[in-house]
Amino acid sequence: MPKKGKVREYVDENGQKRFRFTISRQSSKIPGLRVTKEREGIKTYEEAVKLHDKLREEAKAELAVKETKGCSWANVVQRFGYAYEMGEGFDPPVSKATAIDTLRGLEIHTRDWWHLAAADMTKLMVQSLMRQLEAQGLSKSRRRSIKGYIGAAWTWGRDNSLIQGVHHNPIEGVKIGRSAKKGEEKPPEVLNRTEILKLMETSTIYQHPWRVIWGVALLTGMRNGELHALEWSDVDFENRMLNVTKTYNTRFKKVTSTKSGCWRTVPINDDLYQLLAELRATSQGRKHVLPRFKDWDRGEQARILREFCASIGITSVKFHALRASFATQLLQTGVSAATVMTICGWRDYETMMIYIRRAGIDIQGATDKIQILTPVEAVKKIVPLFNLRGGT
Repeated sequence: MPKKGKVREYVDENGQKRFRFTISRQSSKIPGLRVTKEREGIKTYEEAVKLHDKLREEAKAELAVKETKGCSWANVVQRFGYAYEMGEGFDPPVSKATAIDTLRGLEIHTRDWWHLAAADMTKLMVQSLMRQLEAQGLSKSRRRSIKGYIGAAWTWGRDNSLIQGVHHNPIEGVKIGRSAKKGEEKPPEVLNRTEILKLMETSTIYQHPWRVIWGVALLTGMRNGELHALEWSDVDFENRMLNVTKTYNTRFKKVTSTKSGCWRTVPINDDLYQLLAELRATSQGRKHVLPRFKDWDRGEQARILREFCASIGITSVKFHALRASFATQLLQTGVSAATVMTICGWRDYETMMIYIRRAGIDIQGATDKIQILTPVEAVKKIVPLFNLRGGT
């Protein structure tokens, strides 16, 4: 029989008397390991008691099995991250920035494994993750880093008895796929005009919560951190200008100066004015221009954009590609490279040249005078000759 109060009576939405209970068993051997079972909507107290006793034994058995395997991957990562940042058991200790990058990488890219026992992680899972990251456009060095993070956390968990019953690290034997050769330049990811229009139209139809963030990014060319830090005090509606003076550092979770260290202004066109007016009308006293999402604070903006782009059938790009798309659109409409550099905050002309080549404006019309095909009228006279007997 459960203790008095474990099975509770309540009234459901239809006014019927029902019973519910929660069973929670915590491991005395492994901190943070717990098994929980809940049931509700049970018609009688006797039925609830019977089910409670059955699930209590199931929870006990399940906990015993989990104790033989050790902690969940989430628990291992969280405890590893704390120890890594504090330098506990690491010689030499790592910098705070390295610790934050490591934990963030694990949280973002291995979240699907969170509730899995770390002992159940396999080489196949890591291989699958590496292929996913490659498909998302992550560089070979970045994929290698994430693989290293997984291996380091798993080894630490095993050495600290959080992972039991296995000895082979799941990253062993996992190879990182080929990426661009050293010195080989890859063209920047961009959305063309048709894709931009489809992104904004579809996200508006479905009222995607990131719609306004993507819209402002595509109309200003601002970096992710600059958008995150943008405040209403930076918006000059009267002169139709945005003042870009700061950026949000996701690693240290604080606002700093822009990447180049210089402030700049971005003109507000009609579309941007309309979008900002819409945001201001719904801001409800919020000091930041754009809404706040936990996924954005955690640095998952690239994943969210890639997934949505893929779902609507356009090029699956990372968030930074919106900035590249803005620059390319300006160049293709005839805005000078010097002006684009000023608006976007680039100080390196070599970087600017990548977008000039991507837009194709440096070679437009260069081949117009080369003609090797017969004029259309002449072709009409020549073609019938091939229909004569003996023609080929």
